[in-house]
Amino acid sequence: MRALPPQVFKKKIKSIRERAEKIVELANQGYYGYEFVENRELLLRMEPSSINTGVLKSLLGVERNSTNKTSLLRCVPSDGDKADVVRYSQISSSTGRLTVTSGPNILTLKKDHRKIFRSGFKNGQLLQVDIICLEPRVALSIAQREAPYDIYTHVQDEVLGGNLSRDETKIATIGCLYGMTASTLQGKIPSGMDAGRILSNIRDYFDVPNMERSLRQQAATTGHIQSFYNRLIKSDSAHVNHYLQCTGVDAALLGFGWLLEQCSLQELDVRPIFVIHDAIVLDVREDQISRLRDITDQGLHVKRMQQRFPVKVENFCHGV
Repeated sequence: MRALPPQVFKKKIKSIRERAEKIVELANQGYYGYEFVENRELLLRMEPSSINTGVLKSLLGVERNSTNKTSLLRCVPSDGDKADVVRYSQISSSTGRLTVTSGPNILTLKKDHRKIFRSGFKNGQLLQVDIICLEPRVALSIAQREAPYDIYTHVQDEVLGGNLSRDETKIATIGCLYGMTASTLQGKIPSGMDAGRILSNIRDYFDVPNMERSLRQQAATTGHIQSFYNRLIKSDSAHVNHYLQCTGVDAALLGFGWLLEQCSLQELDVRPIFVIHDAIVLDVREDQISRLRDITDQGLHVKRMQQRFPVKVENFCHGV
């Protein structure tokens, strides 16, 4: 039988405790003690969604795709007419992009299957509050540049001189921020357009070169990069892509947290049921919808960002 002498054992335990205390202290001083916890608390506020069981049964009877059917089965109420509460993971991806761990997988459910959900209020509505141009807006905010309401139309007119349609501009903008090559973009825009020049102009507008230099220096110095909110990103490639996506995840959740706080301060009976990346779905009483819109018309306040983030509010279940 092997055993450590009492004094050696005590010394080992003391050392482990001191290191653990140091880790907890460091965590509490940074991202995981602040923004991560704030966003976790928001996600834990989700409430069960009411299900139109007749519509759900009908869809289950005709759906033949196994993946879609599995998604529908996860929405079947365990008791009564309410589905299980959606629970999310914030740590399943390197950038913090949410995944569903239990309850309806709202992140993968087909849009035309959303009609299985209904308001829990008499004559209430399920409203989706969607942040407009999230990642481009984050990029402009970090670059300390004024972000217009419709960023893609602004880029179309002011950066690209109106030479692309808005849809083509959106593809080029997102592609630029996510590392699309000129040769790839060339196949998505009219022939004769200079894809390399288009990407260069967009990169300059969003200050991507400075962002890249900063992230490369950070990676070279520390072996990793961090988001704007100092979340660790274990990545050695696509730095701007991962940086903006990771920052965007937290920015959206912080904005949604602010929105729910405003609803609470104004004593609105609003029930959060889903987060779908850059949107939150709320169950709202009919007589309080206009008051909710009064709040969202201001745009969302996002911690540490200098500008409000505008949103669009749509019916979650219809017109999809």
